[in-house]
Amino acid sequence: MEEKSEGKGIAARHPGRLLLAGLALGYAFDLLFDGKLPGISVPIFALVLLVGLALATRWEATRITGANLWLPAALLFFAVMSFVRASGFLLFLNISAGLVLMALIAVYMTQRSVAELSLPALLIAPVEAVVSSLHRAWQGTTHVARHDLATVASPPAGRWSPS
Repeated sequence: MEEKSEGKGIAARHPGRLLLAGLALGYAFDLLFDGKLPGISVPIFALVLLVGLALATRWEATRITGANLWLPAALLFFAVMSFVRASGFLLFLNISAGLVLMALIAVYMTQRSVAELSLPALLIAPVEAVVSSLHRAWQGTTHVARHDLATVASPPAGRWSPS
């Protein structure tokens, strides 16, 4: 069953899979960063994140905009540079650049070229990514919960159930 988002008309074909992928990414983040310095964990998480993006685009049958293929490469570059850090300030800059690139990937990877955006659109992208992520997570969670509750509430056809 497809469910359309109100704002952009994007259909979530497999919200359960997307929810599980999000939970797996959260667990990977917790495993890699909880109580540890951000050394090799940053490039590993960036790679896991991009694998999750590839799986999500395949599950949802969407196409990545060809003009935005430099975004994952730039994310991996800054992730590796945060591992090779020379100072605390460079580490801060590399991780900040990675966060901005993750926001751009989340918002514009399948829509339109980032190079065509105006400066205000680029500056608002991190806020738009957070709001959009929370909205889609809420929609996916409610869809999965509704589907599971409907499955539990209605017994399979042909089986006896007490009334």
